[in-house]
Amino acid sequence: MRARKIKLDDYEIKVAINGLYRYRKDASDEVQDVIDPIILRLIRVLKDLKPGKRTKLPFSPEEKHLIRFNLNGWRNQLIRENNLGGMDNLTEVMLSLEK
Repeated sequence: MRARKIKLDDYEIKVAINGLYRYRKDASDEVQDVIDPIILRLIRVLKDLKPGKRTKLPFSPEEKHLIRFNLNGWRNQLIRENNLGGMDNLTEVMLSLEK
């Protein structure tokens, strides 16, 4: 399958980076080898993006799945901690990745 472009703002990119990084430390070496290039690519894009601006980023279906999976795990942790504000923010970013 080919990569689809998804429009994300600087905040959503930061959330995706944090979600991937949180999962990375517990992931296998094989999964880390997939996560690392995604994180580096997002950091490069974020570095050049002005605050509040949106950009279109290409993600393969596998990359989208991996990011959503990590954000969902983080969201579930926030729910267990009764941090509903953080959970709402992660849900919004996950919905952005669904488009």
